[in-house]
Amino acid sequence: MSKIEGKKEQKKKVLIVVTSHDVLGKTGYPTGLWLSELTHPYFELANHGIEVDIASPKGGKAPIDPYSDPRSPKSINKQDLISTGFLNSSDLVEKINNTKRLSDINPKDYDAVLFTGGNGAIFDYSDNANVQKTVRSMWESGKIVSTVCHGGSALLNVKLANGENLLKGMTVTAFDNEEEKITQQQIGTEYLPFYLEDEMPKRGTTFKHASPFTPFVVVSGGGRLITGQQNFSGSAIGKKLVEVLSMQEEHTARTMKIFAYDVAKPGVTLNDIKPHLKEEAIHAWNLYKRGIIRENYLRIDKPGAVIVLECTDVEEARRITSEFPLVKAGLIEFEFMPVGAFTPYEGLFAK
Repeated sequence: MSKIEGKKEQKKKVLIVVTSHDVLGKTGYPTGLWLSELTHPYFELANHGIEVDIASPKGGKAPIDPYSDPRSPKSINKQDLISTGFLNSSDLVEKINNTKRLSDINPKDYDAVLFTGGNGAIFDYSDNANVQKTVRSMWESGKIVSTVCHGGSALLNVKLANGENLLKGMTVTAFDNEEEKITQQQIGTEYLPFYLEDEMPKRGTTFKHASPFTPFVVVSGGGRLITGQQNFSGSAIGKKLVEVLSMQEEHTARTMKIFAYDVAKPGVTLNDIKPHLKEEAIHAWNLYKRGIIRENYLRIDKPGAVIVLECTDVEEARRITSEFPLVKAGLIEFEFMPVGAFTPYEGLFAK
């Protein structure tokens, strides 16, 4: 028996966070979790053998927005069979009625965290110290951080160990302004203190969105930041989490980082490059401080450098390197080599 066969497989584990807030601003209307943003990703994860816990800022019973609850007379989701099935399971309902208190959670116990939305999330995520601590701990431990819809507010004020906002340099999505305006017209009054499409770019992020109420997921941060636009993206973000987590299974070949080699364009000389070197070095240093560049080497065989990127997707690496001053000046371009973990020799052969 090989060492791989002899080792007990450890299940992946995901923490889903839901809001504890139950009143829609000054309107007095009930609000809370938008149910499908929990139930749809939960179904995708559980269906692939991934263990899921549910937590909230206050713990205990999580409020459900009545417009998202198939049982409610106000529901606009009466045909949501996944949520209906979830609510017909006493074990699953108990998870909503008795959520874990977020302050009691040890992020080290989980491989990923998903912050669900609903309007309540706008009120109790962005300035909550335990929300920020959970996001920061997961991110700086190399884990996956994900949000859907208004759950994106969990990312707004997270400062990393280097003092910079987590969102800086990332690409994300969330409930967009057009969707907010449509919903506001239906409610008949302003009801939220801010819109995520306005606030997220203030933290240095690029905000993308699809047409209103269309499934849409964005992956950034080297594959570790996954965001969904709104409730229609619940299943899609669950599937993306399954996909990314499956890449992290022990003893499977996966990209762990990317080597980027710079190559001078034809006709470019050192004299062309020299005026840009200081700006290039400052840019690279800032990426290093943010944990995007792992290492930097000089080439021995020819002039140039090799950058080790904490990134698992070549397109993401291409986007990162496109911002280098020498690339913008049209003087160099990058070639990429994804690398992964090397399986030990003794694990390759049965004994």
